[in-house]
Amino acid sequence: PINHTSYGIVTLNVIQQLRASGIKVALDPIQYIEEGLSKEELDDARWAQNNSLSRDYPLIKIWHAQDMSTNIPGCPTIGWPIFEMDRFTSQELDQLHTLDHLLVCSRWAKSICEQSGIAAEKVHVVPLGTRPDLHKYASYDGVYRILNVGKWEIRKGHDIIPAIVNVAFPGGADNVELVMACDNMFMTDYENKEWEDFYTHECNIPVRFFHRADDIEEVYKLMGSSSVGLFPSRAEGWGLPILEMMTMNKKVITTNYSGMTEFCYSGNPHCKLIDIEEWEDAYDGMWFTGQGKWAKFDQSHIDKFALCLKYHHSAVASNPNRVGLKWENPFTWENAAKQLLEVINEVY
Repeated sequence: PINHTSYGIVTLNVIQQLRASGIKVALDPIQYIEEGLSKEELDDARWAQNNSLSRDYPLIKIWHAQDMSTNIPGCPTIGWPIFEMDRFTSQELDQLHTLDHLLVCSRWAKSICEQSGIAAEKVHVVPLGTRPDLHKYASYDGVYRILNVGKWEIRKGHDIIPAIVNVAFPGGADNVELVMACDNMFMTDYENKEWEDFYTHECNIPVRFFHRADDIEEVYKLMGSSSVGLFPSRAEGWGLPILEMMTMNKKVITTNYSGMTEFCYSGNPHCKLIDIEEWEDAYDGMWFTGQGKWAKFDQSHIDKFALCLKYHHSAVASNPNRVGLKWENPFTWENAAKQLLEVINEVY
């Protein structure tokens, strides 16, 4: 689907960059084009949809690993799945082996493919990106705002964030708030409300819930007004909100594991990484049923996340006007499109 979920965001931005470079792109949406897109996004999507598909050029399918088959026989096929697990199911592997080549977001993802028996020469790393102008949204209004963006999931560590903020601020704190932008469009209203009630009841500090906005600019403004991103994820295929906040020169506290290690690395001044010593079967009773492993958290990890949060709050409180080091982010959509073209030119 062409919308503001991860696959839609990747598709829209790659089409935009290829079109700007004079490359003709034909789009065959898997489901639909969402009418809530911006005028520019709709224009790019409709332009690509109106172009005719051709067997003379490779077909790139940006979608889940378990559904990589195509309905255009005889066309060279490239799959571009975004996945979080450390191994594939038999169904996923069967689908991936039907492809001529694979694009993945990170070196971590490439290693998972190779460990699963997919030939190294078939797997190509094409990191995703962000808009390069996101720094313009950065602001500070005197509130120490802790932000998490990402649909409600155990995988994203949403079950431990209340414990983290309570350890960091055991008696509460003035001018501190937690903002959760976590609506899950795949859940019922009741299930989303259950998460909100859990946070309202458990957290020592005020919690605000930012509900899904059709306008992505509103999300960027929220990121820009926040002081720190708290992302205790057990596994990520990429972690776009983390990269977006870093591009705004915001500090993020996250896990040193999985897809985001492509841009969250030791020495990057905008991220504080919590190391993982053990992994466990991925099970949340809803989306994951043990088909892989993810990071295992215990109280020591909660304490480490909390210590980082507490330290950063103290640093901001002592110097609220300080500006972090600007990060010259190499992960842009323009670079993603360039690397995509390089792979296509190399293999075809």
